[in-house]
Amino acid sequence: MPWIFSAALVGCQSDNEPFVEATGGPACPNPGVTGCPCIEGGLCVAGALCEDGLCVPEPGATTGGAGTTGSKTPPDMGDGSTSGGTGAPEGTCMGRCGDLLGSCACDPVCVEFGDCCPDYEDACPGQCVSNGECLAGQVCSSSTQTCEPATGHTYGVVVTHWADFTDVCWDFGACYSPDPFYTIDYCGQRVFTSSTQFDTAQASWSTEAEITITDDCVFTLTMTDEDISVDDWILTWCMRDDNGQCWAIPSSVLHDGIWTGDWDGAGDGVYELEIRFRAL
Repeated sequence: MPWIFSAALVGCQSDNEPFVEATGGPACPNPGVTGCPCIEGGLCVAGALCEDGLCVPEPGATTGGAGTTGSKTPPDMGDGSTSGGTGAPEGTCMGRCGDLLGSCACDPVCVEFGDCCPDYEDACPGQCVSNGECLAGQVCSSSTQTCEPATGHTYGVVVTHWADFTDVCWDFGACYSPDPFYTIDYCGQRVFTSSTQFDTAQASWSTEAEITITDDCVFTLTMTDEDISVDDWILTWCMRDDNGQCWAIPSSVLHDGIWTGDWDGAGDGVYELEIRFRAL
């Protein structure tokens, strides 16, 4: 005997109202299951057919319905995309590390704003926004936003502050106004020359030198006063050991991301120097 359901027994769904109870039975657990309205397009769960807008059992099939405890969920309808519906579900960072869209975020900044998905730390280990979130021998890569070993990494290196407090007279008639520029030598090779800042005893630069820093090469920075005839040496900076010998930049400096201090000048007084190392 075929199953016949009257439309009067089950309520329909509007945009703003949930499914209402079938007469004499519990509420429809899900659209598409037996005894409930069909899914848009006339779809029902396996073992049920859509007839007159309602899902009814196929002849001979045994399925859960609105009045049973074994109701099935509707078939997988995908995520609504045209790429096959393989997107991660909302509420998780699985496959979404670095993503800030959706109901919750999976980028490192979400920690600050408090809108991370619940599984952010498990799904995106090593994500960071600063070196302070990494171990002592690591740096936070600005391109991948992950903690990576400090040595063997590529850095953007720049002098962000230089000041001359010596009594050296660099230019005739303008003793306290040198024209500074700097060069960087690494592994014995000239790798960068900065622009020149004219007529100033305090200068800063913004253009970075991109250098892959290892634990076996010496980094040397030389500050020079540009002159019409012969350029004047101002200072040479490098990391020095207890014997005054230049040596490789330690991972602790790379982790700090900065070296700053006073440096003896060519005459009386000192120079101030600040060098930044930004992990790329």
